[in-house]
Amino acid sequence: PETLKPKRVEGSTALFRFNLTVIRLVGDIRVWYAQFMVSLYTVGIAGGVLGILLGFALPVCGSDLALRFRTPRENWTRPGVELTFRTAHTNQAEVVRQLERAQALGFGSVLAAVEGPEEGVWPIVERLADTCHRLGLELGLHDFPFAGDGGKNRARCLVWTEEPSTAFGGTNALNRVVQENGALAVWAVPADRSGAVHPHEMVDLTRAALPTTGVWRVFRFALREVTPPLTDGYAGNSFARHVNRTLSACQSRLPQTYGTTLLWYQFNGPQRDDMVWPADLPERFLRNSGLNLMRFLPVLAGVPVGGEATAQYVRRQLRQSVREAWREGFARHADELVHEAGLEAGIAIDAVPVEPEEVPLSFRRPMFAVSRDADAAGVNRRAAGVARVLRRRFVIGRLPLNDLAETPAATLLPFRWKPEAERLLVEGATRLLLVPSGDLPDEDAAFRSLREGCDTVRRCQVLLQHGEPVADFLVWTEGVPPVLEGYACDYATPALMERATVSQGRIRFESDRTYNALVVPAGVMGREAARRRIGQIAARGVTVWLMEEADGAAGTTAAETMPAGCRRLRPGAPDAPRPDLFWQSEQAGMRLSFLHRRTPEREIYFLVNDTPEAGPVRCTFRDAGAGMPLRWDPVSGETDLVVQGASRTGDGRVTAPLFLGPHDACFIVFERAHAN
Repeated sequence: PETLKPKRVEGSTALFRFNLTVIRLVGDIRVWYAQFMVSLYTVGIAGGVLGILLGFALPVCGSDLALRFRTPRENWTRPGVELTFRTAHTNQAEVVRQLERAQALGFGSVLAAVEGPEEGVWPIVERLADTCHRLGLELGLHDFPFAGDGGKNRARCLVWTEEPSTAFGGTNALNRVVQENGALAVWAVPADRSGAVHPHEMVDLTRAALPTTGVWRVFRFALREVTPPLTDGYAGNSFARHVNRTLSACQSRLPQTYGTTLLWYQFNGPQRDDMVWPADLPERFLRNSGLNLMRFLPVLAGVPVGGEATAQYVRRQLRQSVREAWREGFARHADELVHEAGLEAGIAIDAVPVEPEEVPLSFRRPMFAVSRDADAAGVNRRAAGVARVLRRRFVIGRLPLNDLAETPAATLLPFRWKPEAERLLVEGATRLLLVPSGDLPDEDAAFRSLREGCDTVRRCQVLLQHGEPVADFLVWTEGVPPVLEGYACDYATPALMERATVSQGRIRFESDRTYNALVVPAGVMGREAARRRIGQIAARGVTVWLMEEADGAAGTTAAETMPAGCRRLRPGAPDAPRPDLFWQSEQAGMRLSFLHRRTPEREIYFLVNDTPEAGPVRCTFRDAGAGMPLRWDPVSGETDLVVQGASRTGDGRVTAPLFLGPHDACFIVFERAHAN
């Protein structure tokens, strides 16, 4: 392979850079002078002056990425901060102090949650908007239920308790859940059965007494208000009225800042383990399953009523009914009302009852949390991949600063939340939202550490919001799709695939993002509708790859039914596309993740070592432009560190040796050919 070396010049590297700067400056002066003379003779003195100004402006605009990386200024490249203001403990002077600290720390936006009675909320919101406008900060508001509604139209979830029959028979005191809200259902279930329980064997204790023979378990089911209180997003018209009321109040009270400073409306949702209960859930469940939901409630407490197959069917149909209610009553209203009112709607992917990949379809600012394992990381990547398909500008990574694991390696890092921040970014977040444990710090060590972290995040976000995300494949996501190590992937749900158009060998979406290669998990081929759609896509010239499962068995079955024109993808096989990034390390336990961005001038790779291991790594980059690889450091802001020992293969790939420290991250930047 050809070894990449800097051009040889006389003198030191510093002298070379100085000479190169002088040459470029002289060339620019000649260009500006020519522009000045042409403008002077054609349009007069005024045109000549304008030519000078444009001559100076255009080179700066075209080559300022390194400057922006070192000293980022734009608000949309800065991280955000989530602040909570409680009207009972917050005065307007404290609001101003917190926002001024946010600006001093380098934040570009504030997501504010204001808690308290309605008469105390709006003065705080008005001061928030006015101060953010003065400081140049973007503002987002958390949705909040109005205290004046008397608790009506609040979201509810299903709860239950289980107790042996002896406790039930010995007292007439009902469980606290039932005392507060009234029993939805009370069932006695035979406790001496090791297998399935038939519906006729259970006793409805709201209509009959507990039998005196045998051993029984008693389940009490009730509805409880979600904590903290949330407006019922499933209630159709009442939810729409609530959102309209809030937006109308914002428009009337914030006439100077609505749509300019106030840009973001963040919805809240219940915890993922809450069993939300739409008011029409029994009717929806009956329509979908043909069963009486009340009789099968013990299934939710782990009782296999009717056998395990029936219990699985009940759980599946119940999830489907809740998802339908969420799409029709919550997502549709949030999408239409907020976006038509000129703001952007956001919600966390773990605060919805649907698959996380579905969130970006209706919410322009999807939000995900720090992943704790490989499965959670995959969820984040898929949600971000769908957001890229739809060209969602902001994919929010939420990072609570008080919820971080203390590790020995953290004490050696520039700031202790560096690993979590870089993990969110490499999983697809384009903007981080930091959540402090209390008030923002003043001028002290905590302030300086937070400021340094914000500077690092800003530099990352400058490049990750720049250019076009590279995608080798569009992956059909249904269930858990395969992991394609070394490839850059975007994702599409079946519903999104139905909305796509296919022509001239490319899949095109309404966002104008296009793809010429589709990867389909083997299990998808078992569905007739999916197989028919995949066949249409392949017939129109798109390369469709069938991804085998790890054991190959499912892939063999699917290959028998896959449409004509589909190919089987075996990573590493001679007919497989070359990976975007291939890396090797002799350091046991090291794991590397990456993102790839492309501009007309550069190829930009973001590399993250998400482990406490350190050591040399040998990386092979497929899209390597024409120049030498430069290492841009988001912590220091350096942009001119040449990767020594890089070599180019005959097919244009570049192999570069790197050393990555514990939880290290860097950008590898290549100049493209026509930029020289």
